[in-house]
Amino acid sequence: MPRPRAGEADGRPTVPRPASFPPDYLTIAPWAGFGTIFATPAVWIGRGVYIGANCNIAHCRIGDDTLLGSNVTILSGNRQHHFDRLDVPIRQQGGSHRTLAIGRDVWIGNGAIVLDDVGDQAIVAAGSVVTRPVAERTIVGGNPARVIGRRDAPVGASDGSRAG
Repeated sequence: MPRPRAGEADGRPTVPRPASFPPDYLTIAPWAGFGTIFATPAVWIGRGVYIGANCNIAHCRIGDDTLLGSNVTILSGNRQHHFDRLDVPIRQQGGSHRTLAIGRDVWIGNGAIVLDDVGDQAIVAAGSVVTRPVAERTIVGGNPARVIGRRDAPVGASDGSRAG
């Protein structure tokens, strides 16, 4: 049997699939949108990660299959600047950086600011400010981010933690 030509499968013509965004190859390779800044080389990005446009990413490890919306900021912890002394300008007081852990299969919505770790399969709502660690499968939102639901709660749970 002859090999199928391009655009054919098993000898039958195939209908071209519409272009997808993000592209299908993201199942393997990470992708970063226009204007994204990696503020340090201390960034590790897993397979299938999507990073939206205009993000600012510092020291972190981003797990496989994670989605970051546009304008997400991931800082190097919440102690980047020391400010204890009033006799010394803040810019001269130093600070401490740490590598944040963003888990696998996480969704961080547009405009979120992340200052602490985010567990596997968690969701951070758009515009949230994460100042404390987010447990796995937790849904957080607000400023500061608070728990608003769980991904593993049954659909229609009586506490309203997951809408159906």
